[in-house]
Amino acid sequence: MDKKLLIVCLVVCLSLQAFSLSNPSLKSILKQMEKREEMANMLENEMYLKALIAKELMEKRGACQDNCEGKEGIQFVICMNTCNREINSPG
Repeated sequence: MDKKLLIVCLVVCLSLQAFSLSNPSLKSILKQMEKREEMANMLENEMYLKALIAKELMEKRGACQDNCEGKEGIQFVICMNTCNREINSPG
């Protein structure tokens, strides 16, 4: 029984040594994981910023509708188009 336990311990120790952090392929895998995590964080930040911009645009368009309220037909369309151009213009 003790010999079997010793053999199991030896196999486990050798396996751990084979996959230690000094192993170049394991280091490479860890670097790839780190890069992927960094890319995921960048994408998450970008998506958050895009969501903020979309929310701001929706609020501005809602304000356009409020400003154009009371106008009917073509006058409403002209009012909304003018307001939307102002929203989308740079600056």
